[in-house]
Amino acid sequence: MRSGPIRTGIVGLGFGRQVHLPALRLDRRFDVVALCGRSQSRTRDQADRCGILRAFDDWREMVTDPDIDAVTIAVAPDDQPEIALSALNAGKAVFCEKPLARSLHQAAMLARMARRTGLANMVDFEFPALELWQKARSLLYAGSIGKLQHISVNWSVRRRRRDPEKSGDWKDDAHRGGGLLNNFGSHVLDYLGWFAGQAVRVQGALQHGGEGTQASIQQVLLNLQFSQEVTASVTLSYCEGPENHHRIDLRGDAGSMVLENRGRDYALGFRLWLQAHHGEEEIKIVRPGVEVDDGRIVPVSTLIRRFGNWITLGKPARPDFAQGLLVQGLLEATNFSLAREGWVDVASFQKSLSAAREVPAWAVTLQQQLEEARRQAQTQEINYV
Repeated sequence: MRSGPIRTGIVGLGFGRQVHLPALRLDRRFDVVALCGRSQSRTRDQADRCGILRAFDDWREMVTDPDIDAVTIAVAPDDQPEIALSALNAGKAVFCEKPLARSLHQAAMLARMARRTGLANMVDFEFPALELWQKARSLLYAGSIGKLQHISVNWSVRRRRRDPEKSGDWKDDAHRGGGLLNNFGSHVLDYLGWFAGQAVRVQGALQHGGEGTQASIQQVLLNLQFSQEVTASVTLSYCEGPENHHRIDLRGDAGSMVLENRGRDYALGFRLWLQAHHGEEEIKIVRPGVEVDDGRIVPVSTLIRRFGNWITLGKPARPDFAQGLLVQGLLEATNFSLAREGWVDVASFQKSLSAAREVPAWAVTLQQQLEEARRQAQTQEINYV
């Protein structure tokens, strides 16, 4: 049991300041005492605007500071692992963004360190933290649409306008952990497992809008098979319109459910319909009473609350780094499928990685870690509530 405020530092002036900070401030146990960015002057200005005492331009100083208990990180996936590993090594609890890393190697190191230290560790897979999504899952598990057979996902993402003063934005660079598959597909792979269980096979294809470079990818198409004889089809694409469109169809042998978001609010814009033997009805819940400028703050605040419970009560929660590793493994298998243009058996793919001679020593325990993550996901009700 821990008492006293959780002195917290945030690495990242974008999503970290815009979403992590207000989410942390909704939980009185957290005291945000530091902000870290690349520029000292800009970080100092942002810290002053937000009423934060300390400003760092070097994350190494922040994560080793003895007056900081926890760190939240919102940077590029290829930068995140080093920061998170250093924070865990310094005895700090860590809250990361998704995907956990750029590679399976990095994710495996993070999961291993988190397990070794026993410190609180979480990844921001936020859709299952939404109350309407939790309602959909409870209806599914209650048999409202019978036995789940197929999930169809169609997510059209509004293409961001490029800032001419910024170059090399990681969100458009698959090699740094961005792009459609990593940035948005990681969410999808996480919540498909939340609904359907363990994915056992995956097949992927890409459609380019130009000369076939990573930056020209316009659409990612995925097919998945799950251990409970459930299949899934996923279409991720960029759109030029003013709004995103995110739709999930869950079809059972006795009905169907639809989660759909056609609005501007990335998180709170969803509506839920249930179609079963009694007809079709919209399922509604009472919106949270808290007023926020960005709807993403609401599910992130739910995850932050679990993070706080882990720190103060010693109560582990998900999505943790083991879940992040599981998703990273599926991303890696998907990328392998994209390269070979065929189905990939996930378990066999992971075993081939650990058996390959050129794979470094960390891969020896990788399969065990993945199997443990799968076992926990299958034998425990994932703690997303």
